[in-house]
Amino acid sequence: MNTTPDRDGPPRQLLVAILLWWVVAALVVVRVAGMWLDRAEMPARLVRQGAVVPEHAAQRAWELLTLNTAVQVLFVLVYCATTLLIRKRRPWARIVLTVCGLLHLVVTMSAGISNLPLAVGLVAALVLLWWPVSGEWLTGEHD
Repeated sequence: MNTTPDRDGPPRQLLVAILLWWVVAALVVVRVAGMWLDRAEMPARLVRQGAVVPEHAAQRAWELLTLNTAVQVLFVLVYCATTLLIRKRRPWARIVLTVCGLLHLVVTMSAGISNLPLAVGLVAALVLLWWPVSGEWLTGEHD
């Protein structure tokens, strides 16, 4: 049994960043599932908020639900795919992940304080992704 550490493997900071991206993706999936479970209340909530007249509430709720689901699923797919590419030492994947993460952070914070755990996860993952040892490993010599 080989007990020597893998010196070519990613640094701990990068592994934690990857784990955080997967946690963020899981949180997004849970939030989307929650939206779908609460979809019957959405038209009434839109009317109470004055966002739509009652006649159009059901249609608008459906549009918002499907659009939000599509956007969130896109974020999840990008996070999962790019973290796998980062493990394969593809430096450009870090840029893609950063752009999507920052965009997601803006969207998340514009939706209110209830999204604070998701925002904290995004910020922590972004910081660790750009930690100096993470960058050195990603951009260093490799096959």
